[in-house]
Amino acid sequence: MLLHLLSRVHARADNVAVGKLSLNLTCFSKEIASVFSTKLSVLIKNLLPFTKCILLTVEYLNTTSLAPKKDYQINRLIPGVLQLAEGSHLMFDETCLETGTLNSAGVENARLLKALTELQKVEYDFKYYKMEMMAHVQMLISSEGKSNILPAEILEAWRWYLATVRSMPQLIESDVYKN
Repeated sequence: MLLHLLSRVHARADNVAVGKLSLNLTCFSKEIASVFSTKLSVLIKNLLPFTKCILLTVEYLNTTSLAPKKDYQINRLIPGVLQLAEGSHLMFDETCLETGTLNSAGVENARLLKALTELQKVEYDFKYYKMEMMAHVQMLISSEGKSNILPAEILEAWRWYLATVRSMPQLIESDVYKN
């Protein structure tokens, strides 16, 4: 969790956002997730000022506009849920996601969430064309099992990283530990 809260995009190389850590907390039942997610969201909102919590359901995916869209009649960009300030934190609760059918908007929203998670990009819809904008958003997903809609980072890679860093030699100057 600490690595997740400290993560941020440091650079981009070949369509890869280096430094991001989307986290998927699993093994939650609906009852436990509602209590835990509520307490965790309050804690994170106190630590990180730009935090948004979303209860992910089939209905939400089918009806919500996640991507910003251009309205040419009023000549304005209509904000979408994923149009966020740099450094924002998104929390998704997938425990209420049940079987159902996604309509075309739902499929598009699932694709947008996957792109944000994996590539840290948000696609803006200008009706006649789409434009990808770089994003810097931390994503925390709570679910009963591994998230299928929002693939998060692989646990084994982080275990390997932590084991490697712990085994590296540490050099502490003698004047530091004398005091």
